[in-house]
Amino acid sequence: MKVVILFILSFVAYTFSSESCICDALGKCSCLQKKDYLIKSFRQKKGYKEYYVLQERIYDKVKTVSYSSSPAVKSKGKKRWYEVEWNQGIRLCPEKNFNSGDGIWIVNGPAHVDSVNCVYVDGSPYTRSILVLFSRNLDDLTEADSSWILVNQTIVELAGKSFSVWNGLRRMHGQKNPDSKYVTKTFTQDLIVDKTELRVRDALWLDEQFNRKKFPDEFSNTGFYPFRDTSKLLDFPAKANYLYSHYRSVIDGFEDAVKRDVPIDSSDTAKVIYGLLDQYKNLVYILDTASNGYREPIYEEWQVLRRGGVNSTFLWGDSASEDELKKYARHDCIDNNRGLYPVKQFRPNSYGLYDVYGNAEETPFVISDGHKFRYGHECMAYDYNYYDIGKECYFLSYHKCNTIEKPWSPETFSFIIPSFEGMRLVRKLE
Repeated sequence: MKVVILFILSFVAYTFSSESCICDALGKCSCLQKKDYLIKSFRQKKGYKEYYVLQERIYDKVKTVSYSSSPAVKSKGKKRWYEVEWNQGIRLCPEKNFNSGDGIWIVNGPAHVDSVNCVYVDGSPYTRSILVLFSRNLDDLTEADSSWILVNQTIVELAGKSFSVWNGLRRMHGQKNPDSKYVTKTFTQDLIVDKTELRVRDALWLDEQFNRKKFPDEFSNTGFYPFRDTSKLLDFPAKANYLYSHYRSVIDGFEDAVKRDVPIDSSDTAKVIYGLLDQYKNLVYILDTASNGYREPIYEEWQVLRRGGVNSTFLWGDSASEDELKKYARHDCIDNNRGLYPVKQFRPNSYGLYDVYGNAEETPFVISDGHKFRYGHECMAYDYNYYDIGKECYFLSYHKCNTIEKPWSPETFSFIIPSFEGMRLVRKLE
């Protein structure tokens, strides 16, 4: 019988006892007391640097419901990608045509192995990606077989594909610009996309991993939520915060920074695709979509993701239809029915993405003047007096429920109404 060693790397999500035990195939266990965030470090020349065991938290009281053994949704060389739901674990075994025998499993999360050297990776209550490596040589993890466990995430293949996207050109004083039109956009990257908006549960978890003091009142003390008790809001959308993409990137093991500040003197600004120049601070703020890590989608990416890849005005066709909209979002926004609701209450689009037409108003990157970028509402409602937001967004703006006042009407051109800004994270398929 083989002795199998299991390393738990990076941030471990949760456990149900006062200690965390790692057992090999012979039943020999080593238990770590959860007295501090940092329990032990594991250092190698290449690969991952350290692992952590975190204290038990009240938001993590959900056990793994099952272990899936479904085949990978995508394979490339020694890489595999598996899609699972929240709290669904997965069972992986060494492949005959890959490394086999006394290999070592390295998992970025809680797991255990059995007597035939198969690893059981526990499910996570949070949206994230869990990396699983199988290696016979800890000195060179670049040769390891890798599997990504995508929790509440899905792969959307966009590279090399062209789609029709709305190009709303500037207009003034409420006058539509006749040059606004749909244009063809060809994409260069496949994406891994969150199936839902970032939830309060995810935000609390991310905040605590980095000792960022976020108190429940910051989530519940708002008119957008129907409850003030944070425990009842865990599956509601969380308010967008630029830090969450960075936090998730670190937890999932990405070292490349998608967004970063670089001194102007040390950066070749001619090679920066998307950037903001701050001459007063001698910095250029870069959005590097070629790097690994999480980010919000580019506005054109979000148009395609929202419509599920079709080239019609809406994901169901070209006609604005309340009957179709109510299949994907709450649309009866009467005065006593406004605000947010839990994610995954309506059907997904063809990409498997939920709440693409409702709930929080998502904040993609808006690119202007070729390279400048900023966060914006999904339908650019923040700027409707100077931007032709198009037929799709006119319809959605009128029906959106994520406001605390009456919806905006394209006939009245009333002032901008307050709305709740959420976020959905993506990363490139590496």
